Amino acid sequence: MAFLVDVVAVNDRAYEEANPLRRFERELWRRVMKARLPTNHFSYKVGAERIGEKPRLLLPRDHRWEILFDENFDNFLKWAIVQPDTPIGLHRKTEEIDVTFWYTPGQQFGGGSYSSYRESSSMTKNPILNALKRKKDQLKASGYAGIKGIIVCDAGCKQLSATERIVQRFLRDTTSIAFVIVCTIDGDRFSHAPIRVRARAFPNPRVTSEEVARNLKTLFERRFTSVLPDATDDITNALNHLQGKHRASAWVTMVDGVLGETSTCEFHLAPFTNSLPGRCLAMPS
Repeated sequence: MAFLVDVVAVNDRAYEEANPLRRFERELWRRVMKARLPTNHFSYKVGAERIGEKPRLLLPRDHRWEILFDENFDNFLKWAIVQPDTPIGLHRKTEEIDVTFWYTPGQQFGGGSYSSYRESSSMTKNPILNALKRKKDQLKASGYAGIKGIIVCDAGCKQLSATERIVQRFLRDTTSIAFVIVCTIDGDRFSHAPIRVRARAFPNPRVTSEEVARNLKTLFERRFTSVLPDATDDITNALNHLQGKHRASAWVTMVDGVLGETSTCEFHLAPFTNSLPGRCLAMPS
């Protein structure tokens, strides 16, 4: 069984850009530490609104942090300095922002609460379906007439943990893609067990026979994952290590996918220091 497969890494970058929570946290804790106050005594809550099928956190847009961290916030910190044993709160709300801060003396841990924003209830407007459509077009342009598939790898995409309905929706509308493989990570850096790749195969019933579907599931869900090395880190930490560096590894590879000979393909996945030996017959520029 031979096939052409393209690999795509899916992330939540668009959600993060629309909801600058991490930048907000850095700005908050930087100011608290500059005031020489204990960060564990502070907490926050960010309000949200729903735009269509996507949530949006009510935080300043375009790095305009002066809207939130203004004179009112400075006075909030000054109060915590002059009255260190007295709790106090500050609620900032306008048409654009909705954030509440608390200073709680004796609180053991700092942190915050906010609505889940890294997901969409839409089956047609989400990072997984967008990536699948892009790869479908690239594979069609290759001119390869045989079986074609897409491998989706987790590069920090929350919806990949429950992606079956999205993938099935994609396969329902195409006959050019015979299968989709979704690769996620089992385990994290805090667990004592090895961090392993988990692969789920989704054959397209409109294109593949029952025998081909069984072979694809056996190849990717059992044999492919069994020869991959343990991950050296989880997705979150791997992305932190790569932050600020643009690394893409979307390879178009012709795989002689004879069952039992998985060493004929080479995959580069972000969390791994090693890759399978093999050959790449075609790689896009």
